[in-house]
Amino acid sequence: MNDEWDDVDLARALAWIRVAAGVTLFLAPRFGARAWTGERTKDFTTSMAVRGFGIRDAAIGMGLVLAIENGKPARRWIEAGAIADAGDALGTVAAWRDLPKPRALLWLASQVGATALGYRLSQSLD
Repeated sequence: MNDEWDDVDLARALAWIRVAAGVTLFLAPRFGARAWTGERTKDFTTSMAVRGFGIRDAAIGMGLVLAIENGKPARRWIEAGAIADAGDALGTVAAWRDLPKPRALLWLASQVGATALGYRLSQSLD
């Protein structure tokens, strides 16, 4: 039995993490907003925006899962995810001054890491 993950395994894991995060953001937008910014909000427009991010991530993740499972090209789905992650990182940088620093650093590191992983996987798949 081989315990090493190949790039397809990494892409599949990244896709399922994206689906889980997206569904969580859609179903619990206040939790998602608080996890990202540290602020509690009951604002309708914030919930609407967070739900939109959630659907975006769930759709990209499911598109990638389906492409992998059906033997279809996955590269464009991986690239879409990397672009979305880069956009999230830019949003975090733009709000840097107003975010709690430990939280902002954690999110920025995860967003940059996901962007880098997506870019690397896009170079090796399809």
